[in-house]
Amino acid sequence: MLFFAVPVISLSAADPTSDASAFLQKGINSIQSEDYQQAIKDFDKAIELNPNLAEAYNNRGLVYGKLGNLQQAIKDFDKAIELNPRYTEAYYSRGIAFGKLGNLQQEIKDYDKAIELNPDLAQAYYNRGNAHMNLGNLQQATKDLKTAALLGLKEAQYFLVSQEIEW
Repeated sequence: MLFFAVPVISLSAADPTSDASAFLQKGINSIQSEDYQQAIKDFDKAIELNPNLAEAYNNRGLVYGKLGNLQQAIKDFDKAIELNPRYTEAYYSRGIAFGKLGNLQQEIKDYDKAIELNPDLAQAYYNRGNAHMNLGNLQQATKDLKTAALLGLKEAQYFLVSQEIEW
């Protein structure tokens, strides 16, 4: 799963959004130390202090996904997208969750949107290619895997070479 860095912000006790950012950062630190229950608590607090903090919903969704609670993860990704419709990582992460649930059509739609927002997101092409492959759409799968390979994704390159497909 993707994680992203959030800059450390100087805090002011009078500014609840700064406190929310501090809890967001604490949650990210908890993820990095694999303390997922603490991460959820930190993101819950960030959301309590700033219910419009899309990053807190997205990161909490990542944790729920890591813990196997995919339905809750999807709800958090939905909320992150509602708050920020251009949030590439939320579409990408929701696509992963839908894929794990076997909803390949929705998985592909989310990767489509992530790619629309960030055409250089090689992993989204790769995952979308795998979803197409699982649906039997081999031509589209090959196209996506070739794009991922051209963008430098090693897994895609290895797969294409192993299948003797030129890219």
